[in-house]
Amino acid sequence: MHPLTLDSIALLLAASLTEGLSPDDQAIIGAFFNVLGDLLSLNSSYLASIQSASEQNDSQNSATDSDDADNKFDLLQKSFQKLEEELKKIKENCNTDSAV
Repeated sequence: MHPLTLDSIALLLAASLTEGLSPDDQAIIGAFFNVLGDLLSLNSSYLASIQSASEQNDSQNSATDSDDADNKFDLLQKSFQKLEEELKKIKENCNTDSAV
């Protein structure tokens, strides 16, 4: 879509909202659209980062790729172990609290 078209749509949308809403309502709507834009920017940056990382992995040899996969698996496994430990602590706290 052409940038001037986007600007025109934004201008028309803002003009229609300006006449029908109070200043407080306009501020809320504006903040919402700011957050929406920030999230879209974050997602596009994140996807670009992931894409460039995967392209770098593709350019490396297969041994390195399998090492990366093993490292990712190890990281997930450690995360699950920590979650299990935390759940056990919570269960123990619940058991000691109910015994008292």
